[in-house]
Amino acid sequence: LESALAELGLDASAEATRHLVYHGLQLARQQDRERVAQRIVRAGLPLTVYGLGWDSMPEFAAMAGGVVQPGPALRQVYRQHRAVLHINRGCNIHPRVLETMCSGGLVIARWDPLDEIPGETRDQLGDALSLFRNHDEMLALFQRAVYDDAFRNELIVRGQTRVLEQDTYQVRARKIIADLANLVEQHLQRDTSTDAFVATAPRLNPAR
Repeated sequence: LESALAELGLDASAEATRHLVYHGLQLARQQDRERVAQRIVRAGLPLTVYGLGWDSMPEFAAMAGGVVQPGPALRQVYRQHRAVLHINRGCNIHPRVLETMCSGGLVIARWDPLDEIPGETRDQLGDALSLFRNHDEMLALFQRAVYDDAFRNELIVRGQTRVLEQDTYQVRARKIIADLANLVEQHLQRDTSTDAFVATAPRLNPAR
């Protein structure tokens, strides 16, 4: 963006630059998705694309599934396809991924270096999420998902079991509360000034 602005002789304000960066990222994201979709189609694999704008592109208009509302309709979409592709960068612990797995769908996701950081995808989902590092690996996973029922069913059961055990709102809420309680306890044990404050603070008159 800086090179383009310099070449055009433009001096954008910080606010204008922020907007340009946002739209540039959106454009790059869309182009990335188009390239991935093209590779799948050229490999002879079936594809349906959901969301805004696909129906206006001649190359994908016949494959456009429109916009799906959250709830039963979206759950059915997750389950009816042989695989659901997730290619966002740096966020494989994503609501769409967990929703698909919980609904009984199979997710194929693009690997990201963040997945290997402690506490991220590898730790959270283990082998329940199929990851690919390049287009060849992606197409190989899709081929198996389309033609190998045993492979697909095994991954679906593994993913659904994992999410239902560890990633429901109830389970996550309990873990958050437990983690917060531990942090508060550690803080109170370290902070001796807390006791000093309680001992020296004036007593409040309950009648007031």
